[in-house]
Amino acid sequence: MKRQEERLEQGGLEALKAPPASSVSSFSLSPSTLFCVSAAIITGLLAVSYAGAFRELYRTWTAADSYYSHGFLIPPICLYFVWQKRAELRAATLEPTLAGFALLVPACLLLLAGDSLGLRLLGQFSLLPMIAGLILVFFGRRHLALLWFPLVFLLFMIPIPPSITQSLSLRIKLLATDSAVRLARLFTLPMVRDGSFVHFGNDQLLVGEVCGGLRSFIALIAFGALMSYMSKARLWARLVILLVAGPVAIASNMLRIFALCVVAYFLGSQFATGRVHDVSGILIFVVAFILLFSFEALLRRIAPQVRREEERKRGGEEERKRGREEGRKRGGEEEGVEENAETSRRPPLAPRSLCLSSSSLSSSSLSSSSLSSSSLSSSFAVAATIVLLAVTLSLHAAISHTRAEAARAQPDPNLLDIPSTIGPYKQVGADIDPGDRVREILQTNAIVTRQYVSPGGWPVELMIVHTGQTRGSLHFPEVCLVGQGWEVREQYSAPVGFLFTAKRLVIFRGDRSQAVLYWFKTGSQLTGNYFLNTLNWVLGKITFGEPSSSMIRLSTVIGRQGDEVSFRVLEDFALQFEPILLEKVR
Repeated sequence: MKRQEERLEQGGLEALKAPPASSVSSFSLSPSTLFCVSAAIITGLLAVSYAGAFRELYRTWTAADSYYSHGFLIPPICLYFVWQKRAELRAATLEPTLAGFALLVPACLLLLAGDSLGLRLLGQFSLLPMIAGLILVFFGRRHLALLWFPLVFLLFMIPIPPSITQSLSLRIKLLATDSAVRLARLFTLPMVRDGSFVHFGNDQLLVGEVCGGLRSFIALIAFGALMSYMSKARLWARLVILLVAGPVAIASNMLRIFALCVVAYFLGSQFATGRVHDVSGILIFVVAFILLFSFEALLRRIAPQVRREEERKRGGEEERKRGREEGRKRGGEEEGVEENAETSRRPPLAPRSLCLSSSSLSSSSLSSSSLSSSSLSSSFAVAATIVLLAVTLSLHAAISHTRAEAARAQPDPNLLDIPSTIGPYKQVGADIDPGDRVREILQTNAIVTRQYVSPGGWPVELMIVHTGQTRGSLHFPEVCLVGQGWEVREQYSAPVGFLFTAKRLVIFRGDRSQAVLYWFKTGSQLTGNYFLNTLNWVLGKITFGEPSSSMIRLSTVIGRQGDEVSFRVLEDFALQFEPILLEKVR
């Protein structure tokens, strides 16, 4: 009897250990191989989808007048913080969740919206929710919580659009210049600010775009975010460090302009704009770093971070939990031994092989069901992610092809049949050829630049950039004017009669000063607000319309009468030109 029972028991064990014939014969990939293959496919899809966005980022970072030359440093810094969290990432439990698709789907929509609307910022910004969604889908919330700062810090590599940076740079420059002049008056130095000029005696100092402070402002805010994250102060103190970084940047630039004004006052503007100007550009960061480090050290003393005591308490609680679990396991093992001893004394009611096989089958069935459910969910997540990215890539390619075809079919410049006489103003000379380089940058052939003159001999230059339905690279005229060497002295909005609102600029280059009046046209909507014009164009697109956009710029010289007289001439020309604009430019 004993030999039969032993044979039955051995047969039952071998039957449980032996895998089914179908599983042995079928081909299957290991989990690590499957993960590598899926990761390679997803990475390839992302690389192709975001190739254009990364290309635009590289152009912005390497531009001569870029405000984001520090963009190359952001990805390595983020990777360093990921590497710093490697131990915590390994210890964190994997809890993949399909909730990550709530970020993946909007990220794909943002990428496609940026392609179709020509808004590069949307495509570049979509990279952040895309990465966050992938972390949630494949790793879980704990991993996303550990990587929140490297993910958010990527924002500092995404450039602000030139249409915003130009206006922001002018505001920061005027604020710093005005503060520097006020500080000089406190030291009894007679100085007067006139736009970007600082006048003192018979001399003057020009605060150019390089001294505007926007580059240092953006870079120091990024540095302030780093310092806030790495500081050993409490949470509220770290938030204060982040908020103070911007004012510190403005204050440092103000001190730089003040120092240049003092040097120019005593030694002349020529001396101040030489090597002293270049050295002051380095000292601005030195002063800002000293201020930030000093402020962080002060806050660290006032509000130190209480972390060691919390870690000790947590460590003690974890040790207690481990001790309780080990005690429970030991108690369970002792109870199991006692139960086995009691059952061995009892007479056998059934063969042990059957009992063993039934218990092992139940446990194996439960484990196999849980494994199969988890594997099915992970397989679904991988497949759904690949399908979503593949569909996004195909739509991205289709939109890019459509925009390329539309760019080839650029509007004919002959469509802009602008008459040579507009009210009392008559054309002087032939149209000015903008050149192939300008057409390539603006992505349109429909560019009209011509000179008109009033009966009193006042010249007015008219420029129309018609980008058609693709909208091309329509942007603020300030970007092109600064690129041509002009300095923006004043910038504000003003109504043109009762018809619409336009933007006024006072620009200068050397001894020349000009008044500029510009506005945008989308459909029949006229506005000097670039963002409102963009909104009108987007609304026309999403309502299945065919909106076309144009930029109209008028300019004239500023004489001894002042800029107000020049703007009156430009407004009069704009009122005469408005009905012709609505009729001819469509």
